Amino acid sequence: MKSAFLIVDAQNGVFAPNNPPYLSEYIISNIQKLLNYAKSSTIDVIFIQHEIPSLLDPGSDAWQIFAELDIEDCNYRIRKKTPDSFY
Repeated sequence: MKSAFLIVDAQNGVFAPNNPPYLSEYIISNIQKLLNYAKSSTIDVIFIQHEIPSLLDPGSDAWQIFAELDIEDCNYRIRKKTPDSFY
């Protein structure tokens, strides 16, 4: 069975400096460490991006993957319109 690394809602608008999630620096650091491991191990990386009208509009800066993450060479992106990534 093949493994994959799912990164859910790690977007500029979610990790905005004016109202960041609890322990956001720790979370981003851990995501980057796991992302580096996945890329070095040829594990597929899948970004799941949330869409919310007027808040996380597709294509907007807020909707983009969090700017501090190194997402070069990542495999897939999935767009979602519900809070549940697996619905």
